[in-house]
Amino acid sequence: MIKAFIFDMDGVIADSQKVHSQIESDMLARYGIHLSAEEITDQFSGMRVADFFQDLFDQHGITEDVGPIVIEKRQAIVDFVKEHGAEPMPGIFTLVDMLIDNNIALALGTASSLELAGEILKSLGLQDKIVIIASGHEVAKGKPEPDIFLLAAERLGMAPADCVVVEDARAGMQAAKAAKMKCIGLVSDKTADYPADVLVESLEEVDMKMIASL
Repeated sequence: MIKAFIFDMDGVIADSQKVHSQIESDMLARYGIHLSAEEITDQFSGMRVADFFQDLFDQHGITEDVGPIVIEKRQAIVDFVKEHGAEPMPGIFTLVDMLIDNNIALALGTASSLELAGEILKSLGLQDKIVIIASGHEVAKGKPEPDIFLLAAERLGMAPADCVVVEDARAGMQAAKAAKMKCIGLVSDKTADYPADVLVESLEEVDMKMIASL
């Protein structure tokens, strides 16, 4: 029986993945690593920036410490949200209210920082509805490892088998399944091969009948 929903943030709660990817693209270009925002989204969405920056630095023989650039990137996205606000994903408000009305607990499981999660939830007015947050900065391994979602379940006081993860990134879906949780994949192409139990093109497709079938 599903008792809890754990939402990814960027690309599920807020339409912020494109902002992350553009900032990361611009920063990587300074080091001679040229990837478009779209390529970064396709290849690294859901992963901690420190993890994939380090992988890219290693691949390109760059020995510079990724720490400072990661800190710079984190601050850049927080500053963007503070200045411009966050854009909600279609259907998120209706879905959150439906889950609350049906006594389903809510949490956020994000590769992003706690500071950014707080800013985005505040910008969207969801800070009093989604109060449990697990950040990739708090765990040993980021997505596709299950650590973030297991931490969220622990904070919810829920067994993994009673949780559903909503994810837009392949790495996040892999993390959900590794955590032994059900997974709803929010994707643009439902015919593609994603490691989720059910695929939707919009959060507006998620209803209690779908949840009961998981």
